[in-house]
Amino acid sequence: MNKSDISAKQVLALALFSFFMSMLLLVIFMIHMQGLFTYSYSGFGIDSHGILYVGTDSGIKKYQNGEVIGSVYPQTTRGYSFTVQSDDTLLLSVSDKFFTMDLDGNVLNMKDYEDDYHLQSEIEKSNRVFVDQKGSVYKVKLPFLRTTVYDQDGKIVFQMPVLDYVMRILHIFIFIAFFTFIPLFLYKVNGTSKRNQAVIH
Repeated sequence: MNKSDISAKQVLALALFSFFMSMLLLVIFMIHMQGLFTYSYSGFGIDSHGILYVGTDSGIKKYQNGEVIGSVYPQTTRGYSFTVQSDDTLLLSVSDKFFTMDLDGNVLNMKDYEDDYHLQSEIEKSNRVFVDQKGSVYKVKLPFLRTTVYDQDGKIVFQMPVLDYVMRILHIFIFIAFFTFIPLFLYKVNGTSKRNQAVIH
């Protein structure tokens, strides 16, 4: 087996690896576009009835006793963030606008970001810690990169669905593998090239 054979196999391996990873990313992207899973969450909150609101890529889902009981359309197909306010309304941040909505998704009012920019920090805070109307504190954590919401007693009230979690880990793995394999390949090819030049000289 000569050096040209090894080089050809290396190039073929790189091509197959890149093709496989690209196809896998395409499949993941297509599944994601159908709203079948969520990479990350856009906010959390609980209303006065104890219903948990979870911001996903396909809308704000309502959870009760661990089951999805409904959803609210966030009035946008772009990125958004939100929180549940003490008066049982939803406060959404979309681009440079703030929307106040009732719990069924009906828009009550809208204002520009400049009019009340401090609301953004309130919304962003709900991605880490939020409080219900009774004063109970809930914390959002990422054990093993799996989004989980705990109440103040440490009880899990929401955990990232298995499909979402698997897709998140797979997505991370693909990027790590892609940006690790290719540099190692180029490093090896470069080292082989330098050794060949040294032999020639």
